[in-house]
Amino acid sequence: MARRNRLFLVPSILGLGGVAGFMTSGHAATIPYTQSFPLSNGNWNGNFTIPQFNSALGNLTEVDFTMDGSVVGNVTATNTDVAPEDITTNIAANLYLKNPGGATTIVLSAPDWTTTDTAVPVGGNVTHNNENAVDPETNSYFPANGTKFTQFIGAGSISLPVNAQDATSASAGGNVDASLASESSADVEVDYQYTPAVPEPATLGLVLIGGSLAMSRRRRPSRTQR
Repeated sequence: MARRNRLFLVPSILGLGGVAGFMTSGHAATIPYTQSFPLSNGNWNGNFTIPQFNSALGNLTEVDFTMDGSVVGNVTATNTDVAPEDITTNIAANLYLKNPGGATTIVLSAPDWTTTDTAVPVGGNVTHNNENAVDPETNSYFPANGTKFTQFIGAGSISLPVNAQDATSASAGGNVDASLASESSADVEVDYQYTPAVPEPATLGLVLIGGSLAMSRRRRPSRTQR
């Protein structure tokens, strides 16, 4: 009669984790979240909602924030004073990434474009159309930041307000009549920097022992009874 070969199952690292526990490794890892807010008129409001960091993955060490944006505008200004005037045109917006509730600004990005037309005659007009982008602005939270940092740890989600304030203008030393129109956009990224969890030495030992047992079991030739 043929003998049956027995199969030894090697415990998985994840399965043993609940018994033997995990520790953190020395290698850093990153979880990035990004969102783009398209061009919108004037003042606008949005929200960037991301999952909180799951502490089962390891030890969160840093939360990094990056935001950049652009502004597109059109300005027409007329000198309505009684003498020639220098007219300064500014196409601009202030973009904000804030903590939940909006009370504290994490990152401020301010794309703008400015020019001055000199000695514009009485009744004279100036018109400017421009698009301007800015280099990314950054900020980071660390454990030393207290609740600003720990609010990103949990099993739920966190919502960060993103909003724009139109700052387009035209000005002169005297009277000026201006028509202003602008749109702005924003790109936001939040990165979780963490040290991943790895099995504790006891867990690794069990895994290695199980693997050795499985590999050592060789198929034996079947013997036939006479």
